[in-house]
Amino acid sequence: MIRLGLATPNQIRYACKHYHYAGVVPPIHVAFSCYEDGEFVGIIAYNAGTANVLPQRFGTISGQALELIRVALNGKQKTPTTRFVAISLKLLRKQKPNARVVVSYADITNQGHEGTIYRAGNWIYDGRIKTGKGVYYKVGDVVIHGRAMRKRFGNDKSKWPKFENVGEMEKHRFIYPLDRDWYNKFTDGVS
Repeated sequence: MIRLGLATPNQIRYACKHYHYAGVVPPIHVAFSCYEDGEFVGIIAYNAGTANVLPQRFGTISGQALELIRVALNGKQKTPTTRFVAISLKLLRKQKPNARVVVSYADITNQGHEGTIYRAGNWIYDGRIKTGKGVYYKVGDVVIHGRAMRKRFGNDKSKWPKFENVGEMEKHRFIYPLDRDWYNKFTDGVS
């Protein structure tokens, strides 16, 4: 049996650091703790996304467009991740009644993600985008943001370990309308 509820700050911190590949805790507006058979298996978290980008892209006012920012589950659960996400979306509607659309990204460059959980959950594919958030470098099998490279190894690239310039990060964008009007807006009414 699975159960979701509002996540505590400690649960958010633990799941983001231990269960998500990025290992960092982003700004979060609402997060749901996920339990299976009484055991904590992680969190699913949402925020307002890039403050100006979501309203501009989706024609919304502040608070109507949210971003699914973290799916940080331990990977040991029997229940499909898509099921946890679906329940979190239902709970999100109650927590954020003004929200109309949720957007999420699958990290192509860094993780090779193709958006499997979004496709399985009937999210609407909205194409590939470049993040425009700086340049990335590949050191071995790890892709690192340029800012992190400079912080770790200094500004002199000749002193950096052997690296490959990856350029800007690419991601798949997926949209999940939270009501029929918004679904029609993104699908031209085609069911």
